[in-house]
Amino acid sequence: MDRDCVAHRVALTLAEIESTERCKHYLDVVQRQHEEELATSSAQLDLLSDILDGRGMSDVEDDGGYHCAVYADELVQLTIAEGQMNQVTEVMDSRSKWRGDEDEDRSSEEDRNVPFTGFPSSDDPLSE
Repeated sequence: MDRDCVAHRVALTLAEIESTERCKHYLDVVQRQHEEELATSSAQLDLLSDILDGRGMSDVEDDGGYHCAVYADELVQLTIAEGQMNQVTEVMDSRSKWRGDEDEDRSSEEDRNVPFTGFPSSDDPLSE
């Protein structure tokens, strides 16, 4: 019986070794598939990195600060331009009243209510 027991244990050990080798082969195949997927993902990441210029969060935050500064500068410039436009409008209105051009003042009020389209109006004498 000892021989039968030893033979049985040897057979079990051989079966375990074969099972382990099959499992190893299966895991190798799975690993190769994951490596291929990872290589594809890594290639895609490299492409995205090239597209995005390799910029990190600190670069994006720096850009945010830059854009805020540009916005503030443009806001100041537009505010100054609006103030200048208001001054010119006041001067023009005061000159037209000083001359006594009531008809011209009325037409300029009408012109202010018409949106600018870039095309001459139908009642414009220069458009004919």
